[in-house]
Amino acid sequence: MPRLILLFAALVLTAPLFGQKKGAPPWLDYSYRATKYPEDRYLVGYATELDVTKKEAAATFDRLNQLARNQIIEAIHVSIQAQSELDIKVENSQTDERFRQLSRSASRAQLVGLKYENYYDKKKETAYAFSYVLIKDIIDYYFDIVKNNLTVITKDLTGARNSPDKLAALELIYEARLKLAEMDQATIILTALKQAELVDFITITNNRQEIEEVSNEILGTPTVKVNHLAAYFAYALLPQIDPDNKTSLCAGALSYMDSGVESEFSSTLLSSTLNLMVNRHDKLYQAGEQTPCDLQLQGHYQVNPQEILVNLQVVDKQSGNTWAGIEKSLPRKPIDTGGRKLLPANFEWITKIPAIKLIGLSDELTIKTNEFIDKPISFVLLMDDIPQADLPVKLSFLQDGRETFHTTVRTNKSGMGRFFLTKEAIPQSAEYELRMTLDVATLLGIDPASNFYQTVMRNYPPQFRQIKLKILSPTVYVQSKEYNLGKPLDVPLLEPAIKNALIENDFKFVDDPAQADYTLTIDAKTRQGQQSGNIHFS
Repeated sequence: MPRLILLFAALVLTAPLFGQKKGAPPWLDYSYRATKYPEDRYLVGYATELDVTKKEAAATFDRLNQLARNQIIEAIHVSIQAQSELDIKVENSQTDERFRQLSRSASRAQLVGLKYENYYDKKKETAYAFSYVLIKDIIDYYFDIVKNNLTVITKDLTGARNSPDKLAALELIYEARLKLAEMDQATIILTALKQAELVDFITITNNRQEIEEVSNEILGTPTVKVNHLAAYFAYALLPQIDPDNKTSLCAGALSYMDSGVESEFSSTLLSSTLNLMVNRHDKLYQAGEQTPCDLQLQGHYQVNPQEILVNLQVVDKQSGNTWAGIEKSLPRKPIDTGGRKLLPANFEWITKIPAIKLIGLSDELTIKTNEFIDKPISFVLLMDDIPQADLPVKLSFLQDGRETFHTTVRTNKSGMGRFFLTKEAIPQSAEYELRMTLDVATLLGIDPASNFYQTVMRNYPPQFRQIKLKILSPTVYVQSKEYNLGKPLDVPLLEPAIKNALIENDFKFVDDPAQADYTLTIDAKTRQGQQSGNIHFS
């Protein structure tokens, strides 16, 4: 690891000051600081600000002291970043998140024994701040944390194993996690100060593993309720979250895989976990309708025959960065969901989709447009020869391979579905292709454009029926007699107009009344009108 640069020359804003006037502190001189506070024994910070009036001096010193302290923190950051760059070669996918967490821990480092000295030069109107801390004091402080916390964790884990109360046991596990987080921070600081040999990494690693082992024992024996699971996840996430200020937390979704759909079980688990996190962390509060959400609790889960896989994350709503995360495999057998369904509504059908079939339809249907009421599209939905009720079936009408209309029909209690053709579905007589299949998107309540839908359709493809649909026009036989003043018209007037209107409504005409669906008789006569005064009667 590159050597720590504990004195930041680039931040020393003034040149070495020789021959300081009487009363000026010697630490204004860089060579004095380097000699009196050598980098192998001290961490130091130094900052100045020009054009400071006497009235502004107090506020300026507060700011400069913080800057000087930050220089010391930055020295620790440099070491952490150098270590992270080495880690990139080993665990590239996790490095950015790991460095962000380590840097946040270093920013909260307790610089035990940190001292500040200030000086104001009235003549130059310049404020100076100098901070220094003995490295040994920091090392001793964090070494004590590691040593003491190892003892506390051992005690907590023993108590958790022996506790008959699962919630009480999980509380002890939570305390052990907090102590482990403190040890992680202490390890970061000690490593940055080149004192890694003081850290018992093997014992810390064993404690981390034992925390999960005891947790597995608690969650692996009956009876595990939703509030137990919520406690486990909340207590695993909380030690990873350490915001600077009050931060709002809101609920996203704990969806089944990437479906975006929750179950009764998952929504209850998510809300219970969020409530516990807010109650146990003094800087977290629950976002409301009028409160913007800073962090969001979200995740996904999967149900297998023997286990439930849960992945929960706390995500920054604005940046999308992950603040905390936990993934856990839970044995199904000990879990009591309290009657809540593990799967979202109808998701139990997913594996059965390929076995569902449509019957009761011919490969070709011929229907006239005047028979839509008398001849509906009827079918039966079966699985293992048993009619299936209340399942959606999608009907798609196509012409030349292009969909012109689609609709969804649900089966009744007898597993039968029926669709009456309409002018909207069939605007005119022609040949159509009717495709029918189980409407998977409607059944599962998911977006047909989603990846989850595509996965289901690929792994559990539904059966299709393709039907050739011939839609014919109704036929009309026309008898027409039109007279004008008792004489037959050579060119009829009404018959062409009526025929045009019928053609526009998709009727056809035949010359044989035996082949006609309808007979239209036109009998029209005119007679001489009468006149009385200025009034004409026709």
